[in-house]
Amino acid sequence: MLAFAMALAGVVASVSPASGGPAIDTIDDAATVAAPGAAAVRLQPPSELDCSAVRLHVMGNSIDSDVGVRDPAATWTRQMQNGLNTSPMLDGLRVVNSAVPGSTVVRQNPWDPLGERPAFRFVTHVHTVIGSIPAAARSGAIVIIHPSLVDLQDTTVSAAVAVQRSIDGVRSVVNSLHAAGITHVIVLPTLPVGRWSNDLHILFIAVDLQARIAAQNAGLVTAGFVPAGIRSSLYDASGYGNPVYFDGFNSLDAPAGADYMHPDADGHRVIAADVGTDPRLVAALAASCTR
Repeated sequence: MLAFAMALAGVVASVSPASGGPAIDTIDDAATVAAPGAAAVRLQPPSELDCSAVRLHVMGNSIDSDVGVRDPAATWTRQMQNGLNTSPMLDGLRVVNSAVPGSTVVRQNPWDPLGERPAFRFVTHVHTVIGSIPAAARSGAIVIIHPSLVDLQDTTVSAAVAVQRSIDGVRSVVNSLHAAGITHVIVLPTLPVGRWSNDLHILFIAVDLQARIAAQNAGLVTAGFVPAGIRSSLYDASGYGNPVYFDGFNSLDAPAGADYMHPDADGHRVIAADVGTDPRLVAALAASCTR
């Protein structure tokens, strides 16, 4: 798959690692995205392809919105678009971020008992996304799905049941997209959390959350939604999220410091490079762009 994708489009990524984070090969003319040291993602499709009409729709939650960075321009979706736009024939490509904080796949968000935020569920929100894409454009649209971390925090059922329900929810969303004629669907693995999180959701609700994340990601591979070998660069050697990519955000649920659940600006740069150079996205762009 990788060799095939590389043959269709040259892929170059540049990341200035944060505090000793993993380095990625760089090139001299790679564009800087959002700020010095940000990820620069370059795709170089064959010159006969026109990608100006392509739209990438992202379905996710707070991790994919501006919650961890507090600046829409610093989100990985915006950084990825800016990087892609630096490449020939991709300057008209747009990323539509449909991520909604607190969204889930399976059930109403249990952390919103007072109704302060809309209870968003992918299985219903997917129809809003589908409806926003003109029927004539659906065969060329690309939808990126980041499964919800909230579903894995369900402690009213066993970890195995919570994981399976989440995978089944992803399947329902993917099936809805396919039924609507949207065939270019990319499911991302769920991102890790930090080992030393002081977020109340992890400390007192789901202390085995990282184990659940690992089980879900393995299940997504088994179900055929994520190819084996696709893994977030946010991980450190211990199998948890690298602290340097999570230590810049303090949430209301972690008043004593970073929650180590929401990636900060450094983490969003890494995600932008990961997703922007995913061979599945490269292949989808080559298939969606017109000649």
